[in-house]
Amino acid sequence: MEEQESLQHFLRLIATKRYVDAHEALEPLWKHAKTNPETQERALALKGFINGATALALREMGRIDGANRVWLNYLKYKGNQNPTCDAAIIEALEGAWNQ
Repeated sequence: MEEQESLQHFLRLIATKRYVDAHEALEPLWKHAKTNPETQERALALKGFINGATALALREMGRIDGANRVWLNYLKYKGNQNPTCDAAIIEALEGAWNQ
């Protein structure tokens, strides 16, 4: 699956509150990106998205302290995200977090 397809799938999963599945959907893309020197910066953005989905999943399970800690990791990697290309994902994750 190409990155754009994976990101669209991730968005659909976030929209339906399937946060663990969203995490799993991006993991292969992240693992591939982190091994390539040309895409390591992108890998950090993907890692942030995975952390965002994980934080949401933890919160859904009632593990608030863990969710808050993982959300801070999402925020740490937010600077690696492309505000233009990744706007829909950022909006979806932060919208779900702020509900």
